[in-house]
Amino acid sequence: MGKFWVRFVGWSLMAVLFQASAAVVVHAAMSRWTLPESAIWIKQIEYTRAAPVVPSDHASLIILGDSRPFGGIRHSELARGARSLALPGATAVDVYYQLERYLERHAPPRLAIISIAPEHMVKMEQVFFDWSVRVGSVSRRQALEVLDLKKSRGGYRRPFLIDYWNERVLLELYQARIFVFYRSIIMQMTPRAVRQGRLEQNKLDNRFAYDYGNSRRRSSELNAEAKMSRFVPDPTLDAYLFKIFDLAERHGILVAYEVMPMNETSYKKLHPRYKQDFMEFLNSIAQKAPINTHVHAAIPHYPDELFSDPSHLNSRGAQRFTRVLQRRYAKILSVLADEKTGQNTLK
Repeated sequence: MGKFWVRFVGWSLMAVLFQASAAVVVHAAMSRWTLPESAIWIKQIEYTRAAPVVPSDHASLIILGDSRPFGGIRHSELARGARSLALPGATAVDVYYQLERYLERHAPPRLAIISIAPEHMVKMEQVFFDWSVRVGSVSRRQALEVLDLKKSRGGYRRPFLIDYWNERVLLELYQARIFVFYRSIIMQMTPRAVRQGRLEQNKLDNRFAYDYGNSRRRSSELNAEAKMSRFVPDPTLDAYLFKIFDLAERHGILVAYEVMPMNETSYKKLHPRYKQDFMEFLNSIAQKAPINTHVHAAIPHYPDELFSDPSHLNSRGAQRFTRVLQRRYAKILSVLADEKTGQNTLK
């Protein structure tokens, strides 16, 4: 064997050993040494996968969605034993599989309040690979379901489905824990960041709303929606939204689909066509959704002093919106409080 091949084999073995070692480090990093950004995802996913210890762990009400309902709805004030399963930055894909995981181990809740930010309904690619796949919100089988549905919905425009096969390869590389795709997370794992990640997870144990800011903070900055001129839902995300509704219907779960409030400054800057597009979207899903689903078709907006940043309610804002939900769903919430059978529709 010539020198070239000896070197080639040697370097190849070193690359394989490096990747094998890196995969172990990546697995440990993603499962134990969690960062603030991924800590909440991992904790929430672990909860849905764990069997309940006692019957009281079966929640009568659950919150699903992204960071806006995660911080803006005080679920423990809505119903005793309520639980938030929201994932910051989640799309309808993550919400669907989060609910599916939960129902595999837990009794169906009576009511699910769902809210997904409009910005998370228009594009899925970056969130899908950077979060859903990398953090483990979806398995390989589920990820393939997503890509195949995207293909069936015409989500790949280039000839010969080049983009589809590119994403299939990318998925396998993520699944193999190729170090380069996790490098940004590993490099941030300082002792201070890991400690902060554990603190973030501990905040979830009391089953209270996550606090994105105290009542003294305010935000007059524009949110993502105020910077868009049109609202065009991604076909794959739109399909997964209805998969959520259908899954809930099969398990006898009442669904309340809510839009979280935006700050007054952002609302005033919303493009008129964007408002029209989004209201048409809400009215459309209200008409098409199963009978067990109620869609509150409105764009609520609160004063800037009730926001801690452009997208998230502060503690005062969360208290106000929670009171709105208490009034809006007083009937079913009173049923949950009395532990009775309840109604078969919110409409």
